[in-house]
Amino acid sequence: MAPDALANRAKWVRQFLRERPENDIVLVAHGDVLRQITATKEGGPSGHMWRNAEVRIFKFDPEWVEKDECFLYQEEDVAAAGGYGPTSTEIDIETSGSS
Repeated sequence: MAPDALANRAKWVRQFLRERPENDIVLVAHGDVLRQITATKEGGPSGHMWRNAEVRIFKFDPEWVEKDECFLYQEEDVAAAGGYGPTSTEIDIETSGSS
């Protein structure tokens, strides 16, 4: 998927979540997608390499919540039940560099 398409999809997800009536929502996705959903205010993907079964708590940034971008901020690191082994992206990078 093209970077712009992924960024636009992530923005749509943030808007969708913002409009939900629930106070607590669990979102399950691949790390590459989560990095886009938790993008920086500069519009780039977050630098956090998500781990397997990692749990983090995010809230909407009050400064951005009513805007189209509706950026999030991380409130808390909860757990990484899957441990801190290499992510699928890191494995892909390692194996593609070893050929």
